[in-house]
Amino acid sequence: MTAAKKIAGVGEAAVREATGAGWSDWLARLDAAGAAAWSHRDIARWLGAEFPAIGGWWAQTITVGFEQERGLRKKHQQGRGYSANSSRTLRAPAAAAFDAWKDGRRRRGWLPGAPLELRTATRPKSLRYTWTDDGSTVAVWIEGLGPGKCRLAVQQSQLPRQAGVAPAKRRWSEALDRLEARLEGAG
Repeated sequence: MTAAKKIAGVGEAAVREATGAGWSDWLARLDAAGAAAWSHRDIARWLGAEFPAIGGWWAQTITVGFEQERGLRKKHQQGRGYSANSSRTLRAPAAAAFDAWKDGRRRRGWLPGAPLELRTATRPKSLRYTWTDDGSTVAVWIEGLGPGKCRLAVQQSQLPRQAGVAPAKRRWSEALDRLEARLEGAG
């Protein structure tokens, strides 16, 4: 494995720093344990039991990486469907980004025609919607980074087909470009 290669979106240095072992070590351990025949849940549980210091998030990440590397999971595949992500750092307060998402009239200005139904919202940190065309979930996370700056991430999950990932990633990237222009132009 080359140093630049990422597995499950995580590079070699990051996994080694956080867990004390690199990807090749984790893959070899799981191969030796016979994990290719196990369910996702069983792999993650085994990792958590055998290596409790890595924690639940890393157990899940290593499990996904193993499944992808062994052909047991396709790229962007989750337990229920596929996911697409996009994010931006905006020169706007977190509250302004939250309001631009929550207020339907304002949202239609930069995300026209989106079939979104709000499920939950926690001001100014997160919103969760149903994408009513296919029942997938759209989650939005907003993190304030000081006065007039925030990080916004959107994930559409439970997409029914892998073919839907690329168009969704494009849609969210373009939408966040429009939101960024609108918020930064308002300042």
